[in-house]
Amino acid sequence: DLAAEIGARFDHVLVDEYQDTNRLQASILAAMKPDGRGVTVVGDDAQSIYSFRGAEVQNILEFPRRHEGARIFKLQTNYRSTPEILALANGSIRNNLRQFTKDLVSVRESQKLPELIKVRDLKDQSTFVEQRVLELTEEGVSLNEIAVLFRARYQAAELEMELSRRQIPYVLRGGVRFFEQAHIKDVLSYLKVLENPRDAVAWTRALTLYPGIGPGIADKLHAEYLGMADAMGNTARLVAESFGAKANKRARAGVESFKALIRKISDPKDAAHPDL
Repeated sequence: DLAAEIGARFDHVLVDEYQDTNRLQASILAAMKPDGRGVTVVGDDAQSIYSFRGAEVQNILEFPRRHEGARIFKLQTNYRSTPEILALANGSIRNNLRQFTKDLVSVRESQKLPELIKVRDLKDQSTFVEQRVLELTEEGVSLNEIAVLFRARYQAAELEMELSRRQIPYVLRGGVRFFEQAHIKDVLSYLKVLENPRDAVAWTRALTLYPGIGPGIADKLHAEYLGMADAMGNTARLVAESFGAKANKRARAGVESFKALIRKISDPKDAAHPDL
C-alpha cells in the first residue's frame, strides 16, 4: 500500500547510473511502478564496476525482460575519446558474456594509438610517469598540456611524492594535494619539531592535537623549550622530565603523550619503521 501511494505521486521516475543500483534499490523502484510505465533508467552495463559495494549489473540487463514493452535507446556517439581509444574499449567490451551490444563512435579526429605500459608496482609507475613528463617538456610540451588520470584519488599519492621530489609543479583536480591533507600535515609537524625545533607553526599543530592544549598553551610550551639549557640536545630537551611540568592539570596528560611520541619516533631503532 505504501509503495502504491508513493508511486502514485509521480508520473515519471528517472534513475541515473542504473548499472550501479543494488537489489534493494531495484525492488523499491519496481514496487513504486510495477508495470514500468513512466520509468526511465539511464546507465551502461559496461561500466558496472561497483559489485564490491553491492551493485547488481543484472538490474539493468534484465530491465527489458521485467518491464514488457520497454524501449532501449543506445547513446553511441562519444565526444570525449579518440577513435583509437574507442577501438580499444569496443574490442574489450565485446568479450563480455552478457551485454547490450553497442559500438561507440567518436566525433574526434584520429590521434596516436594508446600504449600499454607494464610496471612492477606503484613506485615504478610513478617513476615512469615522472620521466615521461620530463621527456615531453624537453620536446616543448607545456606542463599545462599534460594530464594524468586516476580512477581513484588515493592512487595519486605516490606520483605526487615523486613530482614533489623532482620539483615538478602540478595542480590536483578533484581533491586536496597529498602534502596539504590534514593528517599528512599532522605527521609532518612532528618531524619538523624534531628537525627544526624553532618552527613555531609545527609546534602549535603538533601540540594542539592533544586534548587540553590550545594555541596559547602551545606557545608557552614552545617558549619553555627554547629557554631550556642549550647544553641539552634537541630531543633531550623535548623529553626531559622537567619539560612541561608547569603545564596546567588539563594539559599535562597531553604534554606527556606528546613527549612519549617524540621519544618513540626519535629512537634510532624505529627510524626505519616509523609508526605514528
